[in-house]
Amino acid sequence: MNEIETLNAVQILQQYNTHSMPFQVMCEDQEIYVAKSIFLPEPPFGDLINEILAVYFLEIFGVKTAKPCLIKISQEVFTSFIESGGECNSKYEKFNFEDKLFFGSLFIENATELESYSTNIKSKYDFNKFIDPLNLIKIGVFDSWFGNMDRRGSNPNILLLEFNGGKFDFLPIDHAHSFGYQSNYKNLNPHLMPIPPNKTILQTPISKSILTFVEDDTVSNLKDEILTSLEEASKNMDFIFDQVPKSFGFSKKGKQKVKKVLSDVDRNELVSNLYLNYLK
Repeated sequence: MNEIETLNAVQILQQYNTHSMPFQVMCEDQEIYVAKSIFLPEPPFGDLINEILAVYFLEIFGVKTAKPCLIKISQEVFTSFIESGGECNSKYEKFNFEDKLFFGSLFIENATELESYSTNIKSKYDFNKFIDPLNLIKIGVFDSWFGNMDRRGSNPNILLLEFNGGKFDFLPIDHAHSFGYQSNYKNLNPHLMPIPPNKTILQTPISKSILTFVEDDTVSNLKDEILTSLEEASKNMDFIFDQVPKSFGFSKKGKQKVKKVLSDVDRNELVSNLYLNYLK
């Protein structure tokens, strides 16, 4: 894993009218990123902390994610955007750009949002269109482990990436509402983190149909693969925590409690078995 980069935005291209009101920006490396901030008056900035942690943990799970970074947007760049006719939410009018870091994700071209989990994969041919169909199952297990309440059948929050040759892969996005909506990390309660069975993407038709086309030994081995990922996540937790800027307010006690919850052996054993409940 690489340390998270801090980049300077050189141009704001647009502001998305979604809940978090992120900017699309061009940075000094000439790449385009989606830059998200938060309008709380003081830390902890849980939504941004969760985004950073999730991307690094998903990498350990072997799931593709958009490259993360931290982005500085100067007042000058923002003013230039407004003067050139750019439109943005009024909350940015009093936003102190010089003192804030944005969480950035590399803008992924040629990606479409997974519109529905209701579609069944009906043949081995369709199954083989995906580079690794089990990545969708891993994402569902990850969400249960990480308490991500915002990805469900009615809100996919997954992009489909198409590669040369017509193959597809899953790319999860938006992990702000994790830990069961808890932002007081030092008092984190794991009993508030489980996703209701009717909300998890593991119970959706597409997930269940994927599991029907997987060989029995692969299904069995997935549990060991997940447990290995959870153990690796525990080993790398201090490094991952260090990627969160101090200004985001991720306290020492908060880190200790998050580590205790996410490294709990008994809890992780239960999480690793979850997908087995959805086999047809």
